[in-house]
Amino acid sequence: MKNSQLIEVFRVLKPKERKLLGKYVRSPLFNTRPDVIKLYEYLNDLYPFSKEERLSKSLAYRWVFPKTDYDEKKIRYTMSFLFKAMKGFLAYQEFLQEPLSEQLYLTRFLKKRGLERSFTMEVKNMNNLLDAHPFRTSDYHYKKYQLHYEMFDFSINQKREMTESVQILSDEMTVFFIANKLKLSCSTVLLQNVSQSEYQQDLINEVLLHVEASDYSDIPAIEVYYYAYKTLTSSSPESYYKSLRKAMNKYHAFFPKEELINMYKIASNFCIKQYSNGKREYFTELYSLYKKGLELDVYIENGVILRFIYKNIVTAGLMERDFDWVETFIYDYKDKLEEKYRETTFVYNLANMHYYKLEYRKAMELLRQVVFDDVLTDLAARCMLLKIYYELKEYEALTSFLDALKNFLYRHKEINYHKQNYLNLVKFTRRLINVNTYDKDAVKKLKLDIEQEAQLHEKNWLGVQVGEL
Repeated sequence: MKNSQLIEVFRVLKPKERKLLGKYVRSPLFNTRPDVIKLYEYLNDLYPFSKEERLSKSLAYRWVFPKTDYDEKKIRYTMSFLFKAMKGFLAYQEFLQEPLSEQLYLTRFLKKRGLERSFTMEVKNMNNLLDAHPFRTSDYHYKKYQLHYEMFDFSINQKREMTESVQILSDEMTVFFIANKLKLSCSTVLLQNVSQSEYQQDLINEVLLHVEASDYSDIPAIEVYYYAYKTLTSSSPESYYKSLRKAMNKYHAFFPKEELINMYKIASNFCIKQYSNGKREYFTELYSLYKKGLELDVYIENGVILRFIYKNIVTAGLMERDFDWVETFIYDYKDKLEEKYRETTFVYNLANMHYYKLEYRKAMELLRQVVFDDVLTDLAARCMLLKIYYELKEYEALTSFLDALKNFLYRHKEINYHKQNYLNLVKFTRRLINVNTYDKDAVKKLKLDIEQEAQLHEKNWLGVQVGEL
């Protein structure tokens, strides 16, 4: 039983959801089987399943069917019926989160029964709900299309003309399709960039031509995703990016958090790419994006900020030399980090701040306080120590450190493609401390080799150090 889908889903239910599930299975409207109720009670009493040995079908059977001989088939049926009831409950809970859907289904029922007065009243209520709805996503336009379809269908059945609904019906369907196509196309491009796979995008060129020939400037779901798609795919994307930022600032209140997250991901990835291509001004723009995203609570999901986002925000602020803001951020958002990585992530970023402020001893002291259980953070910390040893001119300690780092890289197989980047860092750091500074040709060659190496962490830092020889 412990590996069944029933238990898998039961495990993730929140206390309030488990309580409501109990009411659901006890209601004869949804369940008429006493054995299903008893099995629910048995599992609810065991939650959070710390004693997994009690999650056996034989023990559950003894509770549900006392004083009867064990019947494998019978307990399996009960588990199946409870799981079916649970799925119905979860679908019902999701349905209740969508008042527009509830209203639409009510309107549809009244239409089918020909109750014109009630139908007209509920159509008005649905329109009021749509007007008051905070978001203007593609789903909003789909709901408008569905409502006007019910109005159109009602007029057809009643043999009446309803020309206004026909036009709105067509317009909302078009807006929904275009907005959803652009949104999906943006996600597909991002996926292609990560997976290096190609996906066929039917009709996207026709959609773009239609948008460019029409006026959708008052439709947030089209305007934002049009500029997002052009930012992702254009050979000259800078002007599209500026329009995207303008649209994001203008319409951010019209989108739920999950869509804002994707928009900010598109914009930040663009800035990082531009900065990587040598356009320094885009790092300032990235920093501005991060601060705006924090203001809109974009980076907090279920009360947690991912440690990678936390680190990226700190790094952006440090590169902009905004030390006071960074320090406040590091402390204010510490408790929002995943508990498992909280202390190490906090210490690493605090040490990084001291490093940027040239407070090398403070940074070293912090890094020596913790053992990093995440290999990538561990590598980043070792990289920081490498730079500190060099900048403090502790070359003997650095030489030993480089040996230890090289052994670490070969020992950890899971580093994969990062390995060669760090091995090259070790190699060029050795050359940096051993090069004859009076041999200008040797220095020049070292600088050229660093510039031409494609796989190299801290290429900029190495370049600066060679330039100072």
